[in-house]
Amino acid sequence: MHLSVPAQVPAMKCLDCASCLDWVLPVVRFVCRAECFPVHGRSMLPAIRGGTDCCGADVVLGVQPDEKFPLWPQAEECVILLDEKGRMVKRLKHIATEEGTQRAWCWVEGDNARLSEDSRYFGWVPSHRVYCIGVAIIWPPWRAKLLVKAERLEAVLFPNGSLSSRSESEFSDDEM
Repeated sequence: MHLSVPAQVPAMKCLDCASCLDWVLPVVRFVCRAECFPVHGRSMLPAIRGGTDCCGADVVLGVQPDEKFPLWPQAEECVILLDEKGRMVKRLKHIATEEGTQRAWCWVEGDNARLSEDSRYFGWVPSHRVYCIGVAIIWPPWRAKLLVKAERLEAVLFPNGSLSSRSESEFSDDEM
């Protein structure tokens, strides 16, 4: 039995190592600092669902910002707070900074005012209680979505330019 080989096998374009590292390293950095937070309460309904059953509760992916990953929380974004009772997911409504210091105070609220224990109940929260920023709902899969603007996340992940800003010619097969 004789197998024939096609006359021309299409060549696949391989990106150089530098191009691969341009997007692999930021993604690895992001994944290494990410944490999952199951939501238990109903204070963020309807945007984020809490519950006790497996598929009824959302899981929020959170990331801690720092100098190397400056995704600092902004007003109207979801944050994960730490207090004596544990962690809670709330929406950051206002940030007040103290002049001449790095201290800040945050006003946080749940989307569902009737069921939320938030700044309307306990007042302003010191900024060091903001543990991380909620980036996305990752579970259940049919509710998965970003909680921050994609452009903002992309600017932090790829500060030297995004993959979408590169020309199509960099990725075409014509140049082989």
